[in-house]
Amino acid sequence: MLTGPDESVGGLAEEEVLPWLLTMLFAELCKRQPHHLLLHAAALCLDDRLLLLPGESAFGKSTLAAALATHDWVLYSDELAPLNPDTLKVAPFPLPIGIKSRSLSALQSYYPDLTAQAACRRADGQFVRYLATSQISLADPDVNPAPVAALIFPRYRPDAVTCLTRLTPLQALERLAQTGSSERPLRSKDVEALLALAGQRPCWSLDYCNLEEAVKEVSTAWSLC
Repeated sequence: MLTGPDESVGGLAEEEVLPWLLTMLFAELCKRQPHHLLLHAAALCLDDRLLLLPGESAFGKSTLAAALATHDWVLYSDELAPLNPDTLKVAPFPLPIGIKSRSLSALQSYYPDLTAQAACRRADGQFVRYLATSQISLADPDVNPAPVAALIFPRYRPDAVTCLTRLTPLQALERLAQTGSSERPLRSKDVEALLALAGQRPCWSLDYCNLEEAVKEVSTAWSLC
């Protein structure tokens, strides 16, 4: 048991234990998804339909997902979306959202107590604060997978003008390829699923510097689905 700030277990400092446990859980959950295409994306559900927010690390998808979760959206995942390539449905992959220090001010109005929570240090050296399950609407792991209705590729840029832009199928496919997917070799059904997402679902890019404006743009896009 950890009893003080200088205590450690297994070579880990106290602030490193929770990220380590979540990393182990993350890896185990991935192993249990051999037939799914694991997309690097946040996923949120509203009205029994799913919005995918694919993006590379540090693109602001977790920050945007945390804000949307205060607007009736149910969080399926903020990091990895297990897509069934046969049905284009995503199952819940609900783990606590880790908020990086640079996102604290943007989320202050959504989660006033976030800065008071203990900072945890991940293996990559980043300090994060985890949103408690009581602070956010997380999907029950036992609920049915939800069908993907739209994709928005967010990117936070401090000098950006918030802008939602409709993507062509080719542009959407290029973005999906850049965000990465399962570490296992792609199968023919995986490729077909990526083509279907890019070609049969509405896709947008969203550059933003203001989180409230980004949330409004997501609502605008969703109303068109």
